[in-house]
Amino acid sequence: MNHFTHCLKVRYPEVDQMGVVYHGNYIPWLEIGRSTTITNFGLTYRELEESGVLVVVTNLNVDYKIPARYDDTILVVTKLSNLEGIRISFHYEVYRLSTEIQQGSKLMSDEELQKTLKDSTLLITAETEHVCMNRDNKIIRLKRENPEVFSKFQAIHKTSQGYTE
Repeated sequence: MNHFTHCLKVRYPEVDQMGVVYHGNYIPWLEIGRSTTITNFGLTYRELEESGVLVVVTNLNVDYKIPARYDDTILVVTKLSNLEGIRISFHYEVYRLSTEIQQGSKLMSDEELQKTLKDSTLLITAETEHVCMNRDNKIIRLKRENPEVFSKFQAIHKTSQGYTE
């Protein structure tokens, strides 16, 4: 199976006076994970919007386990977990790494991810649910309204589930 990952450093503006990441600052990390995941398949939010497809968050669930701290090296692992009907769901795991790796996005194999996560700490798990809408704010069935974009989401979903073309 392949895993979509994004590595970043906790920046000073993301923490409070105790050096702990403010709970709302995890949400942009999820957005980074999601947007870099779809970008890996040649699709950007700008292109989605230009084609008339808006991907709207309808639900967000975060399970906070241990706080991130200033200057931690963070790895966001993103998986497209559901692609049915009008709903698209993503699952996230955010880790504090025990070793430095290059910042940015990367598609990792199971083996590479396990090696990277050795001695790491799981900080949060999260889920987001989305629907696709048109510019008139009407929910659309992506498979019918924009089959080309839907096929890219299918490829992401298959890769997230361990299938290869």
